[in-house]
Amino acid sequence: MKRISIYDFWSIVLIGILTYFSLPYWRDRFPLFSEFYDIFYHLSISNDFFRAGGLFIRQLYPPFLHILEFLLLNAGIDRLILANYLTWFFYPLSFVSLWLFMRSAFSGRAGFYAVLLLSVPAVWLEKTWGYQANALLLILTPLALWAMVARRHFIAVILTFICLITNVSGIFVVLTLIIYVL
Repeated sequence: MKRISIYDFWSIVLIGILTYFSLPYWRDRFPLFSEFYDIFYHLSISNDFFRAGGLFIRQLYPPFLHILEFLLLNAGIDRLILANYLTWFFYPLSFVSLWLFMRSAFSGRAGFYAVLLLSVPAVWLEKTWGYQANALLLILTPLALWAMVARRHFIAVILTFICLITNVSGIFVVLTLIIYVL
């Protein structure tokens, strides 16, 4: 395990600040804007998935996000709380995932600058909130790349498979890993 550098410290501080200040912004916007309807569709599919005995009814997406939501619902999390906060939670997780990959593959300095550059455009905030399956894919992709760089091939295969069953765009993760191996 690498030692915590000053860049690692500031990366953690930056992720904490972004997380802290995004929550009130999220809570003020969530009930009003239609861009967040996607989470209710995914929750509906996760309910239908298990109500139908594991058969996919009205399924447009690969199932990983729906299975994750179902497990969270069965753990006792209320539907409205899950709908309200799951998509918000993807925003800081995307930074943590990117930082972990950049830090392990390159350096703490590269990780800090990657998080800093990704935190600038507000569109990142909106897209991680509006498109949950894509946001989950953007969280898993750096982890799959990290596993490949760290030569943890079994973990890389599992994460890549999860990417494939999270969103159709997961095929690009496979292509990226193939290019990396070449």
